[in-house]
Amino acid sequence: MLRDALLRICSVHRRWLRSLDRGAAELNIVLAVFAIGLATLDLTFMVTQRMVDRLPPLTHVVSDNERAAAQSPAAIETIAASSSINRPT
Repeated sequence: MLRDALLRICSVHRRWLRSLDRGAAELNIVLAVFAIGLATLDLTFMVTQRMVDRLPPLTHVVSDNERAAAQSPAAIETIAASSSINRPT
């Protein structure tokens, strides 16, 4: 009788350990995929940073309106009059 109870307890423990082992195996797969994804993201970031460092410096682009405004104060009035930004529709 005691022996039967011990065998049942051992079998319950074995089943529990087997299911725990299966769950850990599935979790390992998920963690491995997650680690590979993070490594890929890190590598992509590193490559883009090196590419950005090799690019020439950015130049300041000036539109025609800004260039005309910088040349004469009268141009500012002309640009403001022809601008449709402040006109009510």
